[in-house]
Amino acid sequence: MDPYLALQLIDSYNKNPQRYSDEEAEFIAMLSKQMGAEFEREDKSIRKGLFDLVDTAVLGAIPNNLRPRSRGESVYGDTGMEKFTSGAGSLLGLAGGLLGGYGAARGIIGSGVPQRAGRGIINMGRDAMGRMTPNLDGLLMRTRGY
Repeated sequence: MDPYLALQLIDSYNKNPQRYSDEEAEFIAMLSKQMGAEFEREDKSIRKGLFDLVDTAVLGAIPNNLRPRSRGESVYGDTGMEKFTSGAGSLLGLAGGLLGGYGAARGIIGSGVPQRAGRGIINMGRDAMGRMTPNLDGLLMRTRGY
């Protein structure tokens, strides 16, 4: 490709990025990196930070292909602000997830369900042992000489 035409294309993109599709923008980003030309990158730092916050809070249940992508990200990577907000979102999401999990655990324990379930399991075990050895008391009494 003629370098002059490539520079014109990059300049045209920088003046009006909405005119180009995402695929075209990625191609122009690759050209600009090869030629050392300026490429106007879009900033999706808030969206990326919010995505990482929610994704971390729900323990990664959101598919990564739903994460917002900036034009030129495949060539240049995340901007500094996008890295910062993604990290902050992940930390806040972790804190929110831990607090939510702690609150849920307290609620479950406070409801008494685990204790009742545990008692039920123990009683089921006792009943099963009783059915397996119905004459255990009589057997113990005979062996001890009562």
